[in-house]
Amino acid sequence: MGEKEITIRDVYLLMQQINSNLSEKIEKVEQSTQSLCKTLKSEVATNKEEVQLLQEENKQLKTQLEKVERRQRHNNLVFYGIEEEATETQYFLIETIVEITRQKLEVELKESEINDIFRLGKKTGHKRPVLISLLSHIKRQEILKNGPKLKNTGIFIAEDLSESDLKERKILIGGLKEARNNNKKASIKGNKLIVDGEVYTAGDISHPDQITSGDYFSPPQRKIASEPPTPSPKEIEEEELNAVFPTLTKRDSKKEEGIPPSTSNQGKPQEEKKKEEQKPKPKTSSISSSGETPKNQPDLVQDQPGSETQTI
Repeated sequence: MGEKEITIRDVYLLMQQINSNLSEKIEKVEQSTQSLCKTLKSEVATNKEEVQLLQEENKQLKTQLEKVERRQRHNNLVFYGIEEEATETQYFLIETIVEITRQKLEVELKESEINDIFRLGKKTGHKRPVLISLLSHIKRQEILKNGPKLKNTGIFIAEDLSESDLKERKILIGGLKEARNNNKKASIKGNKLIVDGEVYTAGDISHPDQITSGDYFSPPQRKIASEPPTPSPKEIEEEELNAVFPTLTKRDSKKEEGIPPSTSNQGKPQEEKKKEEQKPKPKTSSISSSGETPKNQPDLVQDQPGSETQTI
């Protein structure tokens, strides 16, 4: 028994079956891919929300930590320029601070009002600052208020600021120096800089290195965008003419630029030009059968049917 002969129809049916199988597989792959994409998108959206929540929580924790740190430093002061003895003790520091506040600041400070006192940093051979923690915030403010009395003594007092507050204070001090160099009345109150009655924050100043102009603290420099200039009457008139007669305005602008208009009067004597201008002009455009305007006729602007023709 001989082999069955394969016809073109058999090949065609086989190809159809293969294509059908491939289509089913491709469809399954596409469905699987779409399902996977949806799952991934959902997971990405969930992760994004979680990251945003964590960022918000982190921001809140930082804010709370800064508040706690400020509260801990609320009654602290730092004295700079106090001589450091090789064998000094904590009690010696207390006596030194009490003596300075009484004699030079004219503030009555008792030893019992001092909560803690110590020098900051490691020994380097220089005068290390002395941090003093008081029990009363009122007493702390009284000492700080009388700080200018230590002028020319080599000793000065500063607030005990956190790292973030120190960065802001440096920016404010840079702004303060710049303002005073430009003969402006400036002072720092808390975390704000006041220049000629206007209040600035560290965010307004950004960074002292960026202050390059003496007019930085002038109110006009702080505007986001300047107002557009008021147009002159001539500019208003030109805009109105351009809206009504755009062709006329365009030709006038060419004259101002030195571009001669395309008229038939060029190269003719002045008297002939005047005679031609005095001749009555037609109300309709004279156009030849070829659609071209005769060379001896002036340019015309033809309006829509039913309206009068304007001759320029």
